[in-house]
Amino acid sequence: MRTHEGALLRIAVNEDRKRFWTVCWLAGSLAIGVIAGGGLRAGYERGDTSAFPAEMRGAVAEAGDRMLLADGRPAPEYFENVQRIIQRHFVEPVADETPLADGAVKGMVEDLNTTGTDFYKPELWSAMRDYYQGRAHGIGALVQLVRMQRGDETVYPLVVIAVAEGSPADEAGIRPGDWIEFVNGHWVGSRSLRPEWEALHEQRDKGEITQEEFRERLEALYERVDTMIFWDKAMHELLAEDRGTVEVTTLRDGKERTHRLARRVTSFEPIELSGDTVRIRTFPKGAAERLRSLLAGRESVTLDVRNNPGGAQEDVLEALSVLVPSQTLFVRQRPGEAPKALKTPAGEPPHPKLTVIADATTSREAEMFVAALRAAGADVRGEETLGLGIQVARYDLPSGAGYTVTRGVYLDAEKSPLLRNGYLLRPATASHAEEEQQ
Repeated sequence: MRTHEGALLRIAVNEDRKRFWTVCWLAGSLAIGVIAGGGLRAGYERGDTSAFPAEMRGAVAEAGDRMLLADGRPAPEYFENVQRIIQRHFVEPVADETPLADGAVKGMVEDLNTTGTDFYKPELWSAMRDYYQGRAHGIGALVQLVRMQRGDETVYPLVVIAVAEGSPADEAGIRPGDWIEFVNGHWVGSRSLRPEWEALHEQRDKGEITQEEFRERLEALYERVDTMIFWDKAMHELLAEDRGTVEVTTLRDGKERTHRLARRVTSFEPIELSGDTVRIRTFPKGAAERLRSLLAGRESVTLDVRNNPGGAQEDVLEALSVLVPSQTLFVRQRPGEAPKALKTPAGEPPHPKLTVIADATTSREAEMFVAALRAAGADVRGEETLGLGIQVARYDLPSGAGYTVTRGVYLDAEKSPLLRNGYLLRPATASHAEEEQQ
């Protein structure tokens, strides 16, 4: 029989092997994304920008040869060479470059490693867009991959930011702010397990747990590594499927809760009137017109923006124009640069007297909405908003996929960032930490 020291050595070796192959897999995926960029970049060189989404074409044309690699070479030349190699030497003809273009976008976007900057496959992109229009798929929640500072560590949890009322997630008690820890028994890799591993060894060395308890807990940690899936696959299981069941384990206040949910489509009204309160669950297209019709003839109104993940910035700004006179907001787009002014459209008076209810389930563009109303003199009640007030642009791709790009951080009336409470744009480093404080 092996000694427990031998067993622990075996586990440690296995851990190193897993880390090695995980790094190899990640490196390979990134390489594929970079290589796939050949088709996209070469299209630009040929003057054919049809592979680019319309919103991206102007930026591509404007950047041109000013996009340089570290060694000073123009980026278009680099991508063109890769594309030429694929066309001439790949084992099979490449008849459709759309998958290559999508792979290139995915590689470029994910390599930025920034909260709010992500790539989504067609089914998931469609489901996310539907949520803002009042149609929730799967478990009926909206989730976001974020970067957070926890002690000395940067963690990458998949966080629930909104739950549709009456959805499977709502009925199970899942709430905004919960972390998605497991999906169908697979751990959603959100952080390094090293601190837990070290704490477990310390407990054993101090005699706080038995050797048997130590081995059981250690095996449970390594099982997480064995079963790990990435955030996009987890999101697909949660949001992009409308049939069957899914087992979800959430983490709240350090406690895990496991739910088995029957996926389905849940419809809800993004904006509706209940008594003297207008409930704003999202900012869909046409939000301003909807608010205008509900507020007609009212001298005062209460706006409830809890459990609201925001929406397209233009829809939020139009909604503000119905409620308050033109406001100048600010967004910090790059560290060291002066904040950029962001004006709401001029509204038509009279504007009603406003009471606003918000809390930690109010997130992203909805946080900017609340900050603007507070600056305009509205009576804002409730708790502090989530702290994920980032400016995100959303782009469609011809394949039906889509991606988001973080453009900046919203500021309140005092020009304090609405990115707070431990949320980060990027993983914490010495230089990034300094930038986040500016």
